Amino acid sequence: MSITPDEILVIKALEKDSNAFKQLIKRYQEKVFHTCLGFVNNEDDANDLTQEIFIKVFKNLGKFQKKSKFSTWLYRISTNTAINHVRKTKNKHLFIQVDSEEVSNLIATSEKSDKELINKEEQERISRILNKLPTNQRKAFVLSQYQELSNKEISEIMEISVKAVESLIYRARTNLKNIIFKE
Repeated sequence: MSITPDEILVIKALEKDSNAFKQLIKRYQEKVFHTCLGFVNNEDDANDLTQEIFIKVFKNLGKFQKKSKFSTWLYRISTNTAINHVRKTKNKHLFIQVDSEEVSNLIATSEKSDKELINKEEQERISRILNKLPTNQRKAFVLSQYQELSNKEISEIMEISVKAVESLIYRARTNLKNIIFKE
């Protein structure tokens, strides 16, 4: 079995080659960010989570066992970190949401054009709708739609069968249609 470019970078990073780890970050930063954005409501949170994820990856790089692709391992860390963040902040946001939304709307209105405001509101609406999905459905849907991963790749990340992934994505789409219809 041949060694992949990612595995070469991992080996070099473990040998204290900081440029190798920087290359891994450069290669995956945008994808990790978009994965996080699929779970949280704003870009600031997604940026914070992306940094947190790469810190976790750096600290745990020695635990990468090459049983799967590096990207699979990274996406597993990304989705689990994002889901844990959503769980931790869910109750907190229920209490803060009204005040922060009012302040955000005032700031956004004064600083942004109407088009940017509409895009932000639409992005928040999509995130809010996605957060109504059960965790596994949301995870499969985000990896499929935001990362454009194959069902096989998603099955490796989620450690479930390809059939289970297909079922989760189907149910996610059905539930999303129902949620949107109700709104």
